Amino acid sequence: MKDSVSKTREQISDEQLTDYIKSGKYEYLEILLKRYMPYIKKCVSNRKPFCDEDDLLSAAVYALFLAAKNYNGEKASFGTFANLCIQRAVESTCRRTKKDIPGDMIVSLDDVFLTDNKSPESVLMEKENMNSISKAARGVLSDFEFEVFSAYMSGKTYREIANELCTDAKRVDNALNRIRNKLRK
Repeated sequence: MKDSVSKTREQISDEQLTDYIKSGKYEYLEILLKRYMPYIKKCVSNRKPFCDEDDLLSAAVYALFLAAKNYNGEKASFGTFANLCIQRAVESTCRRTKKDIPGDMIVSLDDVFLTDNKSPESVLMEKENMNSISKAARGVLSDFEFEVFSAYMSGKTYREIANELCTDAKRVDNALNRIRNKLRK
């Protein structure tokens, strides 16, 4: 008897399962979850080295539940709708966790390779040259220009500098042009 009931449950369409789930029969969510777990695992495994697997699995399962609750059947099949919801949940969770990494822990590979290929003497000389340039610039530049110069020399983009200094990118660009002219003299 139990086998025939489970076979019947397995034969229910996704759309019918969503109707049951919407009406509060959450035991049917298990069937839906079994059907979509291979797809969920595939989505998670594509992001695994970059994001926490447990976070991604939780987000994907919750997205499937929300997809079942919100599916209306007008535009696409449930499978298409659920796959899209799962993909977006995994992507946004991965994006959000990447933002949580402190900036000082992220190192550009270019910086690592450049430093590794240089001798300690050349790295020290480069640092001393940067210090002398900074001292010379400090005497010639306004406070704002010096802040822009320092941020630019640390490798920040115009937009990052503008955000940091609460100004716009055009003002940063103008300041960098003035800095170049002053430092050439």
